[in-house]
This record gives sequence, structure tokens and C-alpha cells, in this order.
Amino acid sequence: AQAAIASALRANPQRSETYVVLAHSLLLQAEASSGAAASAALARGLDATGKALTIAPGSPPALLTHGLLLLAQAERARPAERASTAQPALAALTHALRSNPLLRIQAKAALERATALTQ
Repeated sequence: AQAAIASALRANPQRSETYVVLAHSLLLQAEASSGAAASAALARGLDATGKALTIAPGSPPALLTHGLLLLAQAERARPAERASTAQPALAALTHALRSNPLLRIQAKAALERATALTQ
């Protein structure tokens, strides 16, 4: 899958949706991994959503995926750091939902987890 995404990015590097798809695939890879491999996948995913948001600032799907990646980082953080690392995830998820309320179904569980981590 990532080879096809890389090919799509080579063909059109200014398409934000392709970066979102790449980021989501990296989130799935991180969820299936542990340790350094998971951390690297999350970092690459955040880089991809950063590129998507540079191309399409405020893109709700990019913000949602960015928030999901940040939440995954927060959930892997040390207990003392979880609240502070979950705050940006909560902000990105909230911004995505404000921009597109139809994403609520996709974001509901993540929003609840991020809120719980920040309290």
C-alpha cells in the first residue's frame, strides 16, 4: 500500500489527500508495532499530516488524522507526560470536528480518550 501511495505522491506531490492517506497508513503501522518502530511510524505520519496541512490549511481530514497520531503518541508517553502530550491531540481533534461535524463518528472514541488523558 505504501508503495502505491509513494507513487501517487511522486505523480502529484501537491495533493493533500494523498498525504492524509499516507499518514493514516502510518498510524495503522504504528498501532501494529511497538517501541522504536511505532515511534518512527508516528513521526513519519505527523510529518505527512504537516505536509497535508501546509498544502490545505485547516483540512478537516488532515486535522483528524493529525489528532489521531498525536493521541497515539500521548498514549505511548510516560504517565507523567500523557496529559501535556494529549493536549495538542485534543486541540486538533476538536478543530477537525468544528470544521466538519460529520467527522464526529470517526473521531468520537479518540476525542473521549484524549479528553480523559488531559484530565
